[in-house]
Amino acid sequence: MMLPFCVKGNLEPARMLCVVGYWHCHIIVENTDSKIRLKKENIMHEYSYTSMIVFCQQACLL
Repeated sequence: MMLPFCVKGNLEPARMLCVVGYWHCHIIVENTDSKIRLKKENIMHEYSYTSMIVFCQQACLL
């Protein structure tokens, strides 16, 4: 079964979370220091029409 999964990364100093679904990826970037409370303006949300299969194929090439 093709269940959604998450990939996380450290962008120094930001953090990234990529939620990979069957047809799309949602990318969330938190631009903040971990010691302060996160504000809405410090969060970026983007999405990509990258399917789960294509995402996994591209990840294997890295």
